[in-house]
Amino acid sequence: MKRAWFLFTLLALLTTLLFSADITGKWKGMLVGADRDRELTFDFTVKGEALTGTVSGMLDHAVEIKDGKIQGSAVTFSILSEYQGQAVKLLYKGQVSAGEIHFTIGNEEGGWSTELVAKRSS
Repeated sequence: MKRAWFLFTLLALLTTLLFSADITGKWKGMLVGADRDRELTFDFTVKGEALTGTVSGMLDHAVEIKDGKIQGSAVTFSILSEYQGQAVKLLYKGQVSAGEIHFTIGNEEGGWSTELVAKRSS
């Protein structure tokens, strides 16, 4: 019985790893804002379910991705940005499909959110 449970668990883990979307590389999307539009560049590295990398275009420098995960086609991570001189944690939740990532971006408190579609950059 223990052997069957071990094999089932191993198979489930391998299936998850095999079917996780490979988004390693650069992606670009347009963030439409009230004051101006910004082109964001995502530079992703995926190892298993761990997602790392940077986001450029929010500030005058690239910001590091924190708490990044990819499970199947679902992508989540956060970055530390800035608004009116104050640090703001932004949460990204995305869905990978057909060469695009559809993101919902929001602040930690839930008082603001927006949508963004990123496409793989060559």
